[in-house]
Amino acid sequence: MKCALCDGVLVSKREDYLFQSRSTGKIYVPSIAYTECSECGDILLSPVESRKIIKFVREYEQSLVDKLPVKEFISPAEAYSLLNITKQAFSKNPKIKRGMIYNTLIGGKRVFHKKSVELFKKTGNGKFLLPLESFYEERPTKTVLVYKVNEPESRKISYREADMEQVAVGFNFSADTLPSQREFRH
Repeated sequence: MKCALCDGVLVSKREDYLFQSRSTGKIYVPSIAYTECSECGDILLSPVESRKIIKFVREYEQSLVDKLPVKEFISPAEAYSLLNITKQAFSKNPKIKRGMIYNTLIGGKRVFHKKSVELFKKTGNGKFLLPLESFYEERPTKTVLVYKVNEPESRKISYREADMEQVAVGFNFSADTLPSQREFRH
């Protein structure tokens, strides 16, 4: 097949697809089939693959919303009061129905993120860049000694790298003081 833009050759690929989201930033969606022009780099996605990407991004986004602190969420009554609209207008608003305001279930009740509601009031879109993993952000980046399971050798890597790999991190060990056949759980 030929590219509609530049008459280059279209190449079929199946690999992790880099997607830029307003809520999550850049994320890789695993195993997406697409065609790419070898000349201009234009990418064509099938409707099935597009739906896979949308579903993956929505689920990932919701998992990040679910990790936000509970104290940052407000009740629906507080949300529509903050927006100065009626309960009916709030529940029927198509943008809110499509998820333009971050929300989650807490104790079986739907609650809305206060910052998202305020942003929605100003711009009509309550989405902002969600923190990916506060676990990674709060940890220092100093170097630590790392021991892999069943491997006697050690190497130095940063906390962030240690979290990405499933390894045991030894804070007060050196290669000389570590017992030789000791296994660490990961």
